[in-house]
Amino acid sequence: MFCYKVKINRTQRHKNLIIARAYRTVSNEALCVINGITPIHIKVDEIGRGYEITQGIGTQYDRHMELENWTHPATHIKTIEGEE
Repeated sequence: MFCYKVKINRTQRHKNLIIARAYRTVSNEALCVINGITPIHIKVDEIGRGYEITQGIGTQYDRHMELENWTHPATHIKTIEGEE
């Protein structure tokens, strides 16, 4: 995993340096900001989460639920009465 991450970041950094025409001392994160490009590790995480929601297990909020099992939002609200 780590080996691929280094290779992907190196490739993105090289492309960002060419696009921005910057010095090699500029960090990859700064190059992404200058070029307006999302860093590759964030894009990979985003795609992975999208896959987990649609194809994978997902979270309890992403799963299909029958209408009779829905809870009304007002049951989750706690009211605190203050003294005035």
